[in-house]
Amino acid sequence: MEIENLKAFVKLAECENMTIAAEEANVSQSTLSASITKLEKELGTRLFDRTGKHLKLNPDGRYFLACARKIIQMQEMTLHRVRESSKETGVLKIGVMMDSDSLYFILSEFQDLYPDIRIELYDEKAIMDDYLMSDLDFFVVPESSAGDLPGVRIARQSGLFLMVKNNSSFASRDSVCLEELKDQHFVFNARNNGKIERVYSICKEYGFEPDIAYLCEGMDAKISLILNSDAVGITFNTMRHFRKSIYGLKTIPILFEQTVPENLILTWREEPLNPLSVLLSDFAKTWQRDSRTLDRNTTYH
Repeated sequence: MEIENLKAFVKLAECENMTIAAEEANVSQSTLSASITKLEKELGTRLFDRTGKHLKLNPDGRYFLACARKIIQMQEMTLHRVRESSKETGVLKIGVMMDSDSLYFILSEFQDLYPDIRIELYDEKAIMDDYLMSDLDFFVVPESSAGDLPGVRIARQSGLFLMVKNNSSFASRDSVCLEELKDQHFVFNARNNGKIERVYSICKEYGFEPDIAYLCEGMDAKISLILNSDAVGITFNTMRHFRKSIYGLKTIPILFEQTVPENLILTWREEPLNPLSVLLSDFAKTWQRDSRTLDRNTTYH
């Protein structure tokens, strides 16, 4: 349903005369008539009762007039918002303690709306024990670490996945058990303070101590080592969309008796240092989250 046809319909409904409506819309009568005919065909009903040159809305037309005006108003508001958003410029800094597909989906759609705002991502080294002392604007952290800060839940770590090359003996499996991995060599991320990523501790909690072949820094390095060695990796579910797109890599669910739930949130300061922060926080609150990485659509204040 084309917006121009809706505008033609509204104009004709207001004028009740084809000649006058065409003049005011600055189109030919044939063009105006074609727009109305196409709209009526799409709707499957006539909108006007015709008496000579005069036209009157019939009951269907009167009902649809209100709908058409709302659609036109919504389109104009959207265009206005896009034009205004293009005037916003600056930088937003986000510290990422834990990766999630949802974060990158949010940021991609946000930058479609605000193309002149640059997003800078910083790894967990930039998030100090008291990250409010940093100059970052947003933080992606476990919910348990966010305290009373406002934020939105963007993902839920609900299980572990094995990361292997496509030619691994595990690659054809639908799932694996931790016990089956006891003879494997593993790649893990290590922070700058030497602390190994949380998935290692979770394995130990369930009675399985992985044999560490490589310690690296950053997810890119971890993926590269898995693809170029005989080692495997363990990760959470929150980046499954991204990892499925990596050629040569497969992720397989790990089965164990209990899940390891941990909500991941995008949080920010109560009193933002950056005036642009309100744009991203407002956008994140209304963003439609991916049900595959989030149990419930929840907003926190």
